[in-house]
Order: sequence, then C-alpha cells, then structure tokens
Amino acid sequence: MSSSNPPKTAVQHFNQTAAAYEASTGGCTRELARHVVGLLPNLDDNSVVLDNACGTGIAAEELLHHMATRNVKPATLHLVDAAPGMVAIARDKFEGQQPNLNIHCATMPAERLDFPDKTFTHSITNLGILFFTDADQGAKEIFRTLKPGGTAVVTSWQDLGYLPLLHQAQQTVRPDAPLINLPIKDVWFRPEHVREVLERAGFGEVEVSAARVHYAGERARDVSSLLNTQTKSSLQDWSEDELGRFEDALDELIEAAAEKFEKPDGSAAMGIPMVAIVAVCRK
Repeated sequence: MSSSNPPKTAVQHFNQTAAAYEASTGGCTRELARHVVGLLPNLDDNSVVLDNACGTGIAAEELLHHMATRNVKPATLHLVDAAPGMVAIARDKFEGQQPNLNIHCATMPAERLDFPDKTFTHSITNLGILFFTDADQGAKEIFRTLKPGGTAVVTSWQDLGYLPLLHQAQQTVRPDAPLINLPIKDVWFRPEHVREVLERAGFGEVEVSAARVHYAGERARDVSSLLNTQTKSSLQDWSEDELGRFEDALDELIEAAAEKFEKPDGSAAMGIPMVAIVAVCRK
C-alpha cells in the first residue's frame, strides 16, 4: 500500500514483504486458493501442476491438502515466482521440509517461463496476473505451457472490501491527502478485462465467475490491527495524534463492516468481505 512513498515494482514489493506475506493477506489468498483448487478437474499422481507467481506456496499447499483429503496421491508441482524472497520461503517449506514430494521451486518471471511447450496438465495463477510487468505475455506463457485439454485458473480482484474503509478512515483525519492504494491498475478489477487478456493469449474457452472471500481475523479488532500495521509505511509523515485518530476511525469502520463466517477448518472468524474474479480456462 502506498501514498506518499516512491512507488515500487510489484516484484520489489513482494520480495521485501515475503516473510510476512501470508499474515498480511488476512487469509484471503488462502481462502481463494482453496476455492481455486476445487475447480481443477482430473487431478491425480500423473498430473503436472504449475503454481505460477506462487508467492510462498499457498496454492500448492492447498492443492496437496485437497488431494490428500480425497486419498489421491500428490501430483508433480512446479512453483515459480519472480521474487527470490518468496521462492526461498516456498523452497524451504516444500523441498526442505517435505523432500519426498515431487515439488520443484524456481525464481522465474511469469513472462518468461522456462518450461517446454505443453508441459502442465493444470496451471494456477492466483492473484498474480494483475501484478505482471507484461500481462499479455504472461497470459501467453500460461497458454503455451499448458497441455491440450489442460485447465488453467487465473484470478484477480473485483472488490477489495477493506480499501474503501481505509480511505474513509484516512479522509476522517486528512481529507485532502492522497489516498492509500495498491499497485494494481483499475482494469484488473473488471471481469471482462481478465477474460479479454486470456482470450488474446489463445484460450478459446474462458469461464469467469466471482468468489467471495474475507480479509479476516479471530475478532474484528484483529482485522483492524492488521490493516493498521499494513498501512503504517504509507503514513510515515503523519503525527502520532493523526495516527491515533486514524486507528480509532478504522476500528469503528471495521467493527461495523466485519461479518462472522466459518473458515474451511470449521473455526469461526470475523472478516471484511472481498470478491475475486476467477477465470477457468481450457485449452
């Protein structure tokens, strides 16, 4: 999130935030990944799956969990990301702690996937394409490396439910200040844009739907605290008094907007609803 600080590239941002990445997502990336892996057909131990722009390997973890709960032997997984910090965490998580699995991690930009044509039976790009340096080229690489008959799932955001709340809290204190924002172009919030990019890449069958997830914590106050932590770097020129007023305003807004929901593990949580764009592509 940035307002007054010099902009970073997406790779720089994710490389610097790798260690705290999953905590910073409020669980929404994992909740979406769990939905995504359930859309992949015909998964078995002969499957070869790409976790593209993998981050810390959340989608791969959810895929392995999905297969294990169905008593299906794990697939071969390739995890790639342009941010070395993310790949280092994923590599330690899988290659270091689960050496018996057929999992490979590599630092690799999505626009230049170092795999032969028609390598993967399944491909996941979960909340990655909206940060690509060249999304059209990245989409072409997804298409190129997918086997005929294979399925790719690509996601973006349609509604970042917490962002308007941050803006309201900010405007309560500094009405004329530049608004906190993310390095995401507005077009990526449009389902039709996601479809168009994937169709230009070569996909003839693209089904686009919406998935509702949450930016969450155990309590509403936990959500507010997490968002406050994430926004501090964007408010470095604010006084302690202004930061305190911002925090109080955000607490009230989050308390009013958060809803109770049940996580996949059965535990209760409080979260701000968010809507993701989910594109299922078949080659």
